[in-house]
Amino acid sequence: MAGFLPRQSEWPDEWKMSADGIFLRPCFEELKQTEMQFVTPSGFQFCMFRRSDDNWLQEQNQDANGLPPVQLSTIEPFSTEKTIHQYLSNEKSGTFRKTGPDDFELCRIIDHEIIPACRCSSVYELSDDRKMVIRRMLIQELHVPEKQAERCIP
Repeated sequence: MAGFLPRQSEWPDEWKMSADGIFLRPCFEELKQTEMQFVTPSGFQFCMFRRSDDNWLQEQNQDANGLPPVQLSTIEPFSTEKTIHQYLSNEKSGTFRKTGPDDFELCRIIDHEIIPACRCSSVYELSDDRKMVIRRMLIQELHVPEKQAERCIP
């Protein structure tokens, strides 16, 4: 970071930096707002990668906002026509993959797999240290967001 930030730079205390000198994404992303708006990773993916078919184009044209429809060429202005054609081709053949378990699935995994392995009958019987170990494991192995792990292991 020395090459990018002056020596006396200040930033919020809650912002964390990796060993490489890169600010970690959770420091500046509005994760709570994103989670509330999209609810699940699949909902986020659907809204971010929705189809660019003719129906979507017609829906935008029917909006009475006076703006031209948003197309891939306007979002990616530096892409070539060939690249855009490839994007659209991949979009039509692709499927939406779920990136991680939603809260219900994660709680099911915790209740039916993790808690019995800890020889407990409830998450509330776990010590604070054990909860922290399980949260870390969920984040590292199942790639769930930290906030989701905290919600499901209170």
